[in-house]
Amino acid sequence: ALEMCIRDRLWVFMISVAIADAQGKLTVPPLTGRIVDQAALLDAAAEERISSRLAVLEADTGAQLAVLTIPSLQGEALEPFAIEVARTWALGQTGRDNGLLILVSRDDREVRIEVGRGLEGALTDLLTNRIIDERMVPQFREGDFGGGIEAAVEAMDPIIRGEPMPALEMCIRDRR
Repeated sequence: ALEMCIRDRLWVFMISVAIADAQGKLTVPPLTGRIVDQAALLDAAAEERISSRLAVLEADTGAQLAVLTIPSLQGEALEPFAIEVARTWALGQTGRDNGLLILVSRDDREVRIEVGRGLEGALTDLLTNRIIDERMVPQFREGDFGGGIEAAVEAMDPIIRGEPMPALEMCIRDRR
């Protein structure tokens, strides 16, 4: 009886997944590396540079950063999908919640930096939005997606390490 119940539940689950796929519902892809480039936005050199920098940052600080590019959100909202990806991928160290996700949806022209609670004190929504607007979007407009993602990582790296972001530091100095 127990085997039959398990088998029935498995069938229900499989049918649910098939229906979701048939309806075109966006699903979280498997985490296969620090960068999951489903939208094919990055050339091999950019992917290697970014991935190497993320590996060094993780080795030095324990913070786990990942990048996901997708062709489209397929009608889904950006923020809930980013949260779902971050939770599914379990980014960050257990107990520290120091993970971060950069999500780029190519066709929707949307970007989100989803920050784990352990990094929220340093990487606020205001700051991540500035990084998107000032570092990523200008590069994206030029068609340089690798450069935009690399610029975001470059801007967040010192902040995660506990240092001020250089551009903000210059703005403060210029006001004196």
